[in-house]
Amino acid sequence: MPANLHDSDLVVQPSPSSAKAALHRLHVQETADATRDGQEECASDESNRLLRPLVGLYRRRWVMLLVFCLISLSNAMVWITAGSVANNFVAYYGVSGTAVDSLSLVYMVVFIPGIVPSSWVLDNRGLRCGVVVGALLNCAGAWLRSASTLLHQQSSPPPISSTSGTNSSSIGTSTSSTSRSTSSSVEQEFLQRRWFNDVDVESAAADTQSAQLGAFALLFAGQVVCAAAQCFLLHVPPKIAANWFPEDERARCTSIGALANQLGTAVAFVLGPTLASTPEHVPRLLLVQNCGILVATLLLVAVFRDRPPLPPSLTCTLPGFSVRELVALARDLPFLLLSVVFGVVIGAFYAVSTILNETMVPLGYTVGDVGLCGMLMVVGGLLGACLAGYLVDLTHRYKLLLMSFLGCTAVCLAGYTAVLAFAGRTVPLLASICTLMGFFMTGLLPVGMEAAVISTHPIPEAISAGLLLMSCQVFGILFVVLAKLLEHASSPHTMTAANLLITGAVALATMASLFWRMQPKRLDAEDAAVRDQEVQIDSFQVEELNLDDDDRVVIGVVVEHGFDES
Repeated sequence: MPANLHDSDLVVQPSPSSAKAALHRLHVQETADATRDGQEECASDESNRLLRPLVGLYRRRWVMLLVFCLISLSNAMVWITAGSVANNFVAYYGVSGTAVDSLSLVYMVVFIPGIVPSSWVLDNRGLRCGVVVGALLNCAGAWLRSASTLLHQQSSPPPISSTSGTNSSSIGTSTSSTSRSTSSSVEQEFLQRRWFNDVDVESAAADTQSAQLGAFALLFAGQVVCAAAQCFLLHVPPKIAANWFPEDERARCTSIGALANQLGTAVAFVLGPTLASTPEHVPRLLLVQNCGILVATLLLVAVFRDRPPLPPSLTCTLPGFSVRELVALARDLPFLLLSVVFGVVIGAFYAVSTILNETMVPLGYTVGDVGLCGMLMVVGGLLGACLAGYLVDLTHRYKLLLMSFLGCTAVCLAGYTAVLAFAGRTVPLLASICTLMGFFMTGLLPVGMEAAVISTHPIPEAISAGLLLMSCQVFGILFVVLAKLLEHASSPHTMTAANLLITGAVALATMASLFWRMQPKRLDAEDAAVRDQEVQIDSFQVEELNLDDDDRVVIGVVVEHGFDES
């Protein structure tokens, strides 16, 4: 019997599969010592009851999911901060558009080598350890990005005070406009010479540009730290589902955890045009983001726990990370095919989000239009993932759902490309297509992640989900790089060829999904674990036992048919 069961939010129930079979008979002994041990056998020969581990649920599982969602949201917000206001970041830091795009691209690059060590931490040091490490890295990287704005401000010449000019021009009772202009010119020259230390203006401009590059380097360093944090957060939802949620809630938990990351993208698309409508407002945008990240980090460190005292199902405890799991997955052809199909579609979503500003602005769309389309893409994704998670829990028809969402994604991408290429500036139509595109692309997240976890059981969830998402990063990088190359090769410089490439890749992935075969290994393991019990549940009781003055424990008891409780 697990220790430390002093939890008022425990809601004990049998495994969700108990409708098909049953657990062994359980008995709670009357003495507190026997209850603490959980290993003593009842003295009664006629009952022959053995004390076995219980399966239970805790109301605080939703609190664990919520605090994780806040951190995942904030990390995604950092990822795409410049997505809708890339031009303002270019002007503020004095760098190229490609350099600003690298702020998003670095997330995908860092995830590929970071997935293995992060999976080892999550599986061998515990869920709490891994998530807390990710939260602290995310907070540190975010504030490091804000430090870049301080460096940028210190490198800029001080503004010329209009008040000072007015006062100096007011000396004397009669001052002509010519003398005021001369005074202002003299003052400006004095301030420039003082700031630049009597060097040439051209040399000073070069120094300022160098300082801007230094500030951008610090911004990029903070982005790399946040990208490292993503390695501990992005593939965690299936593990939270396995540690805290029963079988019939796991897909919904996975979809909510994945949706939080997508919601962070929507928040970034809204905050960008709102808080950084001009280049000089970039520091304000970063500061507001950092305040939210700090609150979310403190909340997670205080509340988040690794697992409940009682497991939610019979198969929630899995072996730790080892190289054998990686070798097994490398030989699993259905998993490899799923990784390619899933990676192409989600990688396409990453690429479209990254280049959205450069796709729309050259065609006459405003920064506000970019933010609106990006936000609606993610809002549609929230609805799609919620529906997909519900349908997965209800039907377990993974292949049917996967192919349906894939086909609709290909159609929406084709419409998105056609509208941008031929329809001109039609914001309502483009916004509607972006909403549908996000609905189907993001709806694949819970379907694909749950399918990967279930079909690779008993390999730990963090490994299978992590490798699946690593495939997304690889294809995301590939699509972004190819998009930039195609943009520079085309005349005029547009993203039409890149959008055609992405649409074709998703269409091929849809056809490849026809050959994928689902293997529900975890569902079969759940059924086998329950069948092994070979005892039918007749009644289910909840008893409260007083262990001492302070501690109370709630324990679920399965009582044998015909057992006289008296």
